[in-house]
Amino acid sequence: MEPKDHWEKIYTDKKGTEVTWHQLKPVVSLQLIDELNLSPDDPIIDVGAGSSTLADFLLEKGFLDLTLLDVSSSALENSKRRLGDKADRINWLVSDFKDLKSDKNFKLWHDRAVFHFLTHETDRERYREILKGHLADKGYFLISTFASDGPDKCSGLKIVQYSQEALVDEFKEDFTFIKSTKETHLSPKGLEQNFIYCLFQKNT
Repeated sequence: MEPKDHWEKIYTDKKGTEVTWHQLKPVVSLQLIDELNLSPDDPIIDVGAGSSTLADFLLEKGFLDLTLLDVSSSALENSKRRLGDKADRINWLVSDFKDLKSDKNFKLWHDRAVFHFLTHETDRERYREILKGHLADKGYFLISTFASDGPDKCSGLKIVQYSQEALVDEFKEDFTFIKSTKETHLSPKGLEQNFIYCLFQKNT
């Protein structure tokens, strides 16, 4: 099954609030973003946004240039319905990250649980290439994956578990590591999932 078909099925068969990675409020991401002191008009992209509520809270904080990208149109439609009239304030992209086309130089690239699905080095190389090409100089990259003591699968797909050191190694060529933190996420059914978050800044 192609990735798009897989994720369309996930978001068609389940409500956005029923998937294991759902968060009522993405607290850790929001805390790390707050520390960056970004300007309201700084362009931000959430890659693999799914039906995440991150955009809801970023809009509340006054951010004006938000782009949500996901391969699943069903996932983004869930968010559009939830946001109502506020959905018009967001740029919506139904696309695989590998096919990202945007003329924006993003100040922040946020990825919660896309990169860990890339089990082949060629896909990770492509990710780094796309990231570098669409992030402004001195822009920020906030990534979250399953931690080294987290699950080894998600939605029936194998993933790559990461430690802080492993993520730093993946991005050290073009990015400076700033900080990391861990989170134990509780799924809607109460299952614990350990995540690692790493914040980087793009080198000039």
